[in-house]
Amino acid sequence: MTGQVVRIACFYCGVCCSKYQAQITLAEARCIATKLSLTWQEFVDRYLDPRWPGVDTFLTRHVDGACVFLDWHNGRQYGFCRIHSYKPKLCSDWEANTSKIECRRGLKNLWDLELADDGSVLGSEDKKHRFQMFLDAITQKEK
Repeated sequence: MTGQVVRIACFYCGVCCSKYQAQITLAEARCIATKLSLTWQEFVDRYLDPRWPGVDTFLTRHVDGACVFLDWHNGRQYGFCRIHSYKPKLCSDWEANTSKIECRRGLKNLWDLELADDGSVLGSEDKKHRFQMFLDAITQKEK
């Protein structure tokens, strides 16, 4: 890909949450467990990947091919993080942009649209319009 990297709005495609397992610190894990009103052992058993022998860091479990905290909506068209307001730093630091293959893949798979290097959306006017309506609805929901 050439051109400048342009930050874009996250459209909740779930590709990054499906492709990666979030690595979280002990402090983050304990915070999430507390917010979910779980004992440490309940949290470990439900949400952490037992294959990762972490002591100071852990991996979140994947269920049905995605992060255990991802809630799919509208037939898996988009997903919201159940712990969004206190999600791990790794997840908070993720910024959707035109250089990320995950963002491009989500747009193509879910909306049959593509991203130009300048961040503009390419595709039929009807598909772009439906996608923009979705983004507008998501923006209203977040307010």
